[in-house]
Amino acid sequence: ELSTREGVNKPKAGGKAFKAFKDKVMEITVVPKFVGSKSAYDVAYMLMKAYQLLLKQLPAGANFKFNSVMTFENIGFGPGLSKHSEVYLKKDAARWATDYSEDIYSLAQSGVEMKFKNVEIRFYIAIIPSEGCFVDDEK
Repeated sequence: ELSTREGVNKPKAGGKAFKAFKDKVMEITVVPKFVGSKSAYDVAYMLMKAYQLLLKQLPAGANFKFNSVMTFENIGFGPGLSKHSEVYLKKDAARWATDYSEDIYSLAQSGVEMKFKNVEIRFYIAIIPSEGCFVDDEK
């Protein structure tokens, strides 16, 4: 099971939790306390558990866009690796977990040995105001 150390950690920037634009843009980092065998072999499962923890930190019913960065230990090749995701809407969380886990698995197929014991998943969130409109330029 994926759990967190002291809940979801909010990185500090200048001594304050990283938030901007009246708390509409934020960074939230999920750090596992323990990665069980299911999470170690099923990255999509681990990502969805991290996403569920992320939702608990956001205002109820908030609509948002997000992307993520997963950092993990790289066995035998020096420093750790980071893998960035594309940007997704809240409603596309399952597609994010599937696409992102496939990207991470592709690293393993390229000969990289990953160790998920010290994994960190950092989410970058932009909350979309409910009273405003939203135009998606991405096609």
